[in-house]
Amino acid sequence: MFRFLQQKNSDKFGKLAVATLLVALILTALVSAVSADGVYQSDHVEYHPVGAQPLRSGFVQNIHPNGPQLYAIERHTLNGASPNTDYFIKPLIYLPASDCTGEPIPFPVEFSLSTNGVGNGTTLTTLPPEAAEGLAGLTINVRWQLLVGAADGPVAYETECAVVILD
Repeated sequence: MFRFLQQKNSDKFGKLAVATLLVALILTALVSAVSADGVYQSDHVEYHPVGAQPLRSGFVQNIHPNGPQLYAIERHTLNGASPNTDYFIKPLIYLPASDCTGEPIPFPVEFSLSTNGVGNGTTLTTLPPEAAEGLAGLTINVRWQLLVGAADGPVAYETECAVVILD
């Protein structure tokens, strides 16, 4: 009987050891994926309406893989915004990092986002490494704005100031 109990406990211990090993491997894989960019991985920055613009929710998901083909990815999303509207995406870059005060530097991107009949829209923008030339190693502040219709249109939505560390 003692031998039977030992075998039963041994089986439970073996299963527990395998489960623990699997959890450790999964956690190691997740940590490796998250730390791919050791300086700045990503940021989720909320859009806020300017004036009386309608908005249930909106955000920029800013991701920096800093690769040789793709330096940055931004996903801009609006939910419950003005229906059937085109927006020009305008990033305001502040150097040195200064809580988004002062005069922003020009940043040559021309991306847009369009909403559907109920005011929902999303767009994925990508930046090649040459778009950020000369900025590597800097800490910058960014505020994104969505302007109605064109680059000189009125501001409909904007984010708070976000700190971005470039590497």
